[in-house]
Amino acid sequence: MIGSSTKNISAAVFAAAVLFLGPAIAMAQSDRFPAGPPNMFKPGSAITFYKNTSEPARIEGLNTALNTSSTQSQELASAITQARSGIADGVAASDIDALARDVAASIEGTFSIVVQTGFVRAMSQTNPAFARMLQTAQMEITVPGDTSVEVPVLIGAAIHALTVISASERIRNEAPARDMTGTYTLTSQGECAVRDGDISITQRDFVIEGVTGERLSVYGAIGTGRIYLVANEQRYAAITQASGADPVIEVPDRPSDLFEAVIPATRDPFSFKSITRGTCSFTLNPVS
Repeated sequence: MIGSSTKNISAAVFAAAVLFLGPAIAMAQSDRFPAGPPNMFKPGSAITFYKNTSEPARIEGLNTALNTSSTQSQELASAITQARSGIADGVAASDIDALARDVAASIEGTFSIVVQTGFVRAMSQTNPAFARMLQTAQMEITVPGDTSVEVPVLIGAAIHALTVISASERIRNEAPARDMTGTYTLTSQGECAVRDGDISITQRDFVIEGVTGERLSVYGAIGTGRIYLVANEQRYAAITQASGADPVIEVPDRPSDLFEAVIPATRDPFSFKSITRGTCSFTLNPVS
């Protein structure tokens, strides 16, 4: 029964995050393990994920996988139904800026789950307890409108994808987003995961990426009055294990930094502040 359930849940994940690969595992330092390489998500990852969520065949595959997973238990079926209903109601009731934030957070949430499952699968090669953890781990997800549901971690990626699908459709039906394409100078203050220097912004519809050199630095979404960016950074796992007990793992070991800025007048700088960790702020000054 575990094998059947895992197969169906994995189908939902692959439909939601088909373009991603599991991370490499580096050597441990104390109980804090790198959960993937610093450049795991390449330039184009966020925009490609967004683009995939607008393709009818992928949407159909995702919903089919979720419907199949719903047959595994009444509890899981109820959670999936609650998530779908919450997303539909929340997207209808939210303003465009709130939905842009939801899209940015859900792309990041999917990325985090990909890191987590890849890390746990790699660790399970030497410790079967990690394989059990991947099959049983639960997570709480908040969907648009602040509905919270508890689902298996692998199903969480599919729920995040549903949020991006539904919220994006509504955002696209509004006025076109401000075009941020171009080169900017990033200047930070505080304890930041972003690097100072020139950063190139690319955009598809309302989803944006910022690339420094060959590294994806930030990604996010732009609304009608506000813009939200997530810092793409090295992720770690914190692992603890009591005597005789299975290990307890937290991947990632702290929240990603989500930044918010009011959209300024044309050619004025964007001023971002962290709304998660609160330790960093930065500006993007247009260069071209």
